[in-house]
Amino acid sequence: MMCYDTDSTLLVQGACLKYLPSTIPDILTVFNCTQLSTLLAELINTVPHNRLTKQKMMTVNDIVHSRLFLCVDCREVLLPVITTHVKKLLESRD
Repeated sequence: MMCYDTDSTLLVQGACLKYLPSTIPDILTVFNCTQLSTLLAELINTVPHNRLTKQKMMTVNDIVHSRLFLCVDCREVLLPVITTHVKKLLESRD
């Protein structure tokens, strides 16, 4: 769902990015933190580069401030993805 770049999926993708971080504590009862970090990294990577940029960065901010990011193993999974997206964003805003 997140890889599509049609107008009809924009609202749903934005809602997913907006509300997913608030579910992290509940999802951690089902998945271990490393599995969840991998799934979140894939989700962030799947969103097309020039789509929902602001919401994507707000989601990243929420993930960084979540309990998930306190785990070293999770940071090892998430930080490369986050830094890549921030770098692309900064380079595109020259």
